[in-house]
Amino acid sequence: MIACSKAMKKVGVQSLMIGQIHDDIIFDIYPGEEVIMEKIANWALTEGGRAEFNKRFNLNFDFPLESSWKIRTHW
Repeated sequence: MIACSKAMKKVGVQSLMIGQIHDDIIFDIYPGEEVIMEKIANWALTEGGRAEFNKRFNLNFDFPLESSWKIRTHW
């Protein structure tokens, strides 16, 4: 979530990350930002998350991570 928040601020999207439920992260996607938010979330939950983990804990976290993405009108 840290990597995702940083990426969202860097890109300057208007969408919001509003919560987490178990292994799901809930976003309020601003109209027109669906594509960029999918890219940000997928990157942050795989490569970006791994880099943040390695940086914070000085570990070599090196195994595959996957993410999936669905757009819903409610969670």
